[in-house]
Amino acid sequence: MTQYSETQFGNSTLMLRALKSSPYTTMGALAELIDNSIDAGAENIKLIAIDKEDRSPAGMRVQRLDKLAVLDDGCGMDPETIQDCLSIGFSSGRGGNKDIGKFGYGMSVGSLTQTWKFEVYSWQDGGPIHHTYIDYDQMAQRNDNAIPFIVEIEKHKLPIIGTMQLMKRYKIGKSGTLVVWSMLDDDKVKIKTSEGIIRRFFSDLSRIYRHFLDNDDTYGVKRNIEVVHLANNFAEMEYKPLLANDPTYQLTPNTLPVMEGVDYSTMVTNEIEDKEILKVKYTDKADGKVKTSKVKLCFTIAKPEIRAHGGGSIIGKHYQRNNGISFVRAGREIELNDFGFVNRYETTERWWGCEIQFEPCLDHLFGVANDKQHINNIKGYDESNPAPIQGEDFADESVAMNIDLDKLIKHHVGKIRLYLKKTKITRGPKNKGQINTEAAVNAEIKKSGDTSVKTYSKKKSEGKTREDKLNEHIKVLVEKDPKLTAKEAKQQAEEKVDWEIDILTRQWPGYTFLATEAVGRSIQAQINVDTQFYKVFFSHLEDQSEQDPKSLEAMKIVMMAFARAEDELTPSRDPNREIFAEFKDRWGYYVNKLIDISVN
Repeated sequence: MTQYSETQFGNSTLMLRALKSSPYTTMGALAELIDNSIDAGAENIKLIAIDKEDRSPAGMRVQRLDKLAVLDDGCGMDPETIQDCLSIGFSSGRGGNKDIGKFGYGMSVGSLTQTWKFEVYSWQDGGPIHHTYIDYDQMAQRNDNAIPFIVEIEKHKLPIIGTMQLMKRYKIGKSGTLVVWSMLDDDKVKIKTSEGIIRRFFSDLSRIYRHFLDNDDTYGVKRNIEVVHLANNFAEMEYKPLLANDPTYQLTPNTLPVMEGVDYSTMVTNEIEDKEILKVKYTDKADGKVKTSKVKLCFTIAKPEIRAHGGGSIIGKHYQRNNGISFVRAGREIELNDFGFVNRYETTERWWGCEIQFEPCLDHLFGVANDKQHINNIKGYDESNPAPIQGEDFADESVAMNIDLDKLIKHHVGKIRLYLKKTKITRGPKNKGQINTEAAVNAEIKKSGDTSVKTYSKKKSEGKTREDKLNEHIKVLVEKDPKLTAKEAKQQAEEKVDWEIDILTRQWPGYTFLATEAVGRSIQAQINVDTQFYKVFFSHLEDQSEQDPKSLEAMKIVMMAFARAEDELTPSRDPNREIFAEFKDRWGYYVNKLIDISVN
């Protein structure tokens, strides 16, 4: 028979201190409370920020953040369940495939990391309101972590909203729960004003719970999550719903702003590039059987008209904040990050999104952290971090899944990056009355009288009707961007059909980075996106065009000038189009060979 000593596994005070140091963020800890509300079947959830009056260092009266609370109309809890949910390790969901909760860790530990005291009030079927609390200082002084007895309180004594229930929208449901962070820890809750923390609600929480905020119940049944800001005298300062903040820009209504008179919050602004389903085998820890679960991947690309606003616009900055791959578990986002797949220094990277959905049964494969804020087992492989060799280096289910995900993500991201390069959109001038580089070059040629020069492109267009020339432009535009509608392609072609010269990006094999082609009545300077010239140099100028438009404009003018000179000289000097072709191929060879100098 095992004999036990008097030595304890842990000291209550030290263990309490360790729990308080858990790495929860304020938004992550609040998310744990919202998880509980959703699992409890709540249809209405209120996030409440309450002010207190304070003095600034200069003696001015100011409003500071005093309390935070989450109120719901879920199924509520009886006294036994309240005590259970405040003890670490209790979880009513026990990791089921529908419940967000799993670890029995978040409500108590998450709240404790952000406060010195938090209170729980809950009621069922119009019955009495039951109350208890956790007070860190009291537990530390007693060197004991026992939870205070449950007590009953009257409805009008319910904190914050007890006196506000005469207002229809503050009436509590027949059942529900209120959690109040009544003594905020200044070292953990870094945001000191209600306005500041509410901005984070609309940014972070509206992204984490986006599938519960949109109008589509396919994945996450809609909840009405509202943000309430109360002054120190409980006067209502703000009351508005959370809207979906979607990194794939597929959900409506959403948090996109109104820009140039257009309300983008009602629009789907990304197109779906592709969807994938990865079937993952895992060992069920409950019964030891090997089972299969589906991981769903969705890749999207911003529509051309959205990219045309540019990275420096308010829409571009919105996309920048959502840059990354989003892992979503049971409808709730766990983490948005680059995971080694996204280069956040490249402006074009913001214009695509990827969401990966998985079920809680795969938590151990994905490495879902106890605080449900991180995915620990997924990363992109590269030369410095090569993928293990299956069957030799590993026999781990999570690594096998990571390898499969790595291949899928890189395949689709590669396609997306190529598409974005081929369809690069340079913003037009910001000042009214100005025209873009291509239009300006054509205007200058027309002004100088050079339109009368007999060129190769004009000779090729002899006998063609205007409709023929228009269709040639449409064909090139659609080849470059298959996602263009017929109307969009025709609009762009109408703008170009009378031009003498144009420039665009295309793709073909070989070293030649600059090609020329007669289209309609014009000559096109075509930049090859598969060359080092484009990848190292030209694309860099495109990415920096917001901050330094002159550099890109100058390079485009140089390329267009070369194409125009070739167009003029070809009929008399190179009628078979052999000399210029050989020259450009050899030029491309040396540029490809020597351009590494600029990298090294």
